[in-house]
Amino acid sequence: ARAFASRPEFEGFGKPGEWCPLLSVVAPSPFTLGALGNEIARKLGYHGRREIQHSKVWPVVRELMAECGVRILHIDEAQHGDEIKSDTMAQEVENTLKRMMQEADWPIWLILSGLPELSRFCQNDASMKRRVRVLPFEALAFPDHAESVRQTVRDLVAMCPSVGCRELQADAFAHRLLHAATYQFGIVVEYVQDAIAECLTVEGGGELDVGHFADVYAIRTGVRDDDLNPFLADDWTAIPVEAALYEDVVDEAGKRTGARKPKGRSTKGVWK
Repeated sequence: ARAFASRPEFEGFGKPGEWCPLLSVVAPSPFTLGALGNEIARKLGYHGRREIQHSKVWPVVRELMAECGVRILHIDEAQHGDEIKSDTMAQEVENTLKRMMQEADWPIWLILSGLPELSRFCQNDASMKRRVRVLPFEALAFPDHAESVRQTVRDLVAMCPSVGCRELQADAFAHRLLHAATYQFGIVVEYVQDAIAECLTVEGGGELDVGHFADVYAIRTGVRDDDLNPFLADDWTAIPVEAALYEDVVDEAGKRTGARKPKGRSTKGVWK
């Protein structure tokens, strides 16, 4: 969203009532063409009482995109498309997206973003594959990004005048936070935000410390054992934090599909 908003050609992005040639939607899960088409239609101003039928929604989508002047469609969490197990349905998704790009009167450019398994999406269709450019975001590393992590903590804490972070400027903490976040920048940011919220909620402010992050990890993952908490354990580098944050997607027979999804967060023992 920040990248889009900073581009001059997308000046109206994210501003209510302003026009922008780019439309951003979140892919539904479970992923179906009907659900995705109706989500796009709603974003473009369709307010019918009932969802448009699967067989009719995409002509409506193409018409609405032309009427609204939308040239670029961004689908976030697009890795949900990798959950499709039916070859016929997967081919239908690929054909629908390809048809949008090939439309003579109003061609659409696509931007798909999501988890790494997204790179497998639409790769079975040769004509689709040659239209795709994969741009991976590499994982963070220690000590290369330790200062960036500390700066992220400082920047977010600076938005809360009643909270400080003097105790969190050591390399050791940056390393623990990176490991807990599976070396993913987005999860680092979420941990810092949640830790600040924990500090404000429980204590009304004060000095942010490792304990707040440990509490957030326990809330986020449901792990209550200090020896399995990367912010508290002595042998924290051996903790498989990815297993606590993600779960494998299984098919109807209970077999692993090779995809994964974030686990639902818990809040003080209540699972969402």
